[in-house]
Order: sequence, then structure tokens, then C-alpha cells
Amino acid sequence: MFNLIATSLQDRLLRIAVLCVFLTGFAHSAISPFLSIIAIEHLGFSTFDYALMQVFSAILSVGASITIGIFTDQTGRYQDVLITSILAGIATGAIMYFLPSQLSFIIMLTVLAPIAATGFSQYFALAHLAASSNKKLNKDFSTSFVRAAYSSSYVITPTIVATIFASGADIWVILAFRQLSRSLCWRSSSPLGQKTPHQSGQQHRALHF
Repeated sequence: MFNLIATSLQDRLLRIAVLCVFLTGFAHSAISPFLSIIAIEHLGFSTFDYALMQVFSAILSVGASITIGIFTDQTGRYQDVLITSILAGIATGAIMYFLPSQLSFIIMLTVLAPIAATGFSQYFALAHLAASSNKKLNKDFSTSFVRAAYSSSYVITPTIVATIFASGADIWVILAFRQLSRSLCWRSSSPLGQKTPHQSGQQHRALHF
């Protein structure tokens, strides 16, 4: 097990996937439990309005993820997709932190959040690509490693958030932490190389750093 982890961490592409999916999980798990509080108690939405926006956001997220998945499979433009999704994630926190309003919340939940969500599946695609390009990696373990990193963020984050609230911080501070997490994700992904286009059935080319 430890040998598999050590080997996995030696691959830069897989390290990026693991780190960024952890930061993505941190950003999501930090704010998602409080979205209803922000929407209903702080911004004055009705429970029906909030539920409707959540349904609409979920539908858009699924559609966007499928569309982006097809796009990256056909073009190999992982970097463009990831950077765009990360920047959208940063914007979700920024717009609510600096311009808290009902309009900002609607834009955040129904426009920016679905775009930001498209990056999640791409990290698993990168892990698969890393395993395909690096014969030292175990394909099954690489995918499991990314899943474990995402799951661990949901274990760690509640303790951090609880500590923040125990110190007397306002709920809006969590949005600042979301921005920080997404910014670190963007910084971590910045060395990601541009992969050349490929079609289905062609062998994946290795990314160069």
C-alpha cells in the first residue's frame, strides 16, 4: 500500500489530480451545508425558490459535465477546461463575498457552480491518463487514490469549519476559505501541460511538464 502511494506521488500529473480534487472537495464541503442558510435566512429567498434553484443547478451541472467530457475526449484540451472550471469556482466565492445579493446568489448557483463542477470529473480523467502514460502506476489504485483524496476532504473540512465558527467568525468567512481553496487549486493546476488532440481509439499521449 505504502509503495503504491509513494509511486503515485512521484507522478506529477497524478499529484495534481489528487491535490486539486482534495481542494475541490474542501471548497464544496465547506460551503454546501450553509447554502440554504445563506439563501433563506440572509438573502430572503423562500424555501421553494431555493429548492427550484438547486434543481435547476443540478440539471445544468449534469448537462455541462457530459458536454465538457465529450469536448475534452475529442480535443484533449484538459488544461483549458480545468482552468476555466477553477476560475468559475473562485468566482462563486468572490461574487457572494464581495457582492452578496439575491442576483449574485442566482448567478453563483445556476451559472458559475455548474461550470465549476465540470472540473471534478476531469481530475479522474487525468488520473486515468497518468496511469495510462506511466507504466509504473496501478490504474485501479490511481483512481481509488483520487476518490480517497476527495472523500478525505469531507472528513477534515467539518472540523476546520467548526473551529472557525467556534472562534466567532461570520458565515461569510467560509466563502473566503472557498476562494482560497480554489485559488490553491488554480495554482496547483497551472503547470498542467496542453495535451494534443486525439480521437477515440487512439493512444493517449503523455503530458509533458
